[in-house]
Amino acid sequence: MDKNKFLEIVSIIYSNSREFWENEFPLELDKNLKLTGKESLFSSLELVTFLAEIETELLNFKINISFLDKIYESKNEDISIEALYKLINQ
Repeated sequence: MDKNKFLEIVSIIYSNSREFWENEFPLELDKNLKLTGKESLFSSLELVTFLAEIETELLNFKINISFLDKIYESKNEDISIEALYKLINQ
């Protein structure tokens, strides 16, 4: 998948979701936003929900990748939006 298209999809999901999250998130999606790790603002539930939304949207583009478990198991590692893109394109 093209990186710009991926970021567009994630940005839309981010914009639609961020108002429901507990912590204050920036208005614009930053590709360096940490999904996991010490700097992550996401709670476990927020992370799982956000990743599930991304995964669901990617299915519309015939990208059937189940990466949710891989990311969630990496809670101690710093994984950003940029790293997520690389993971799904392996």
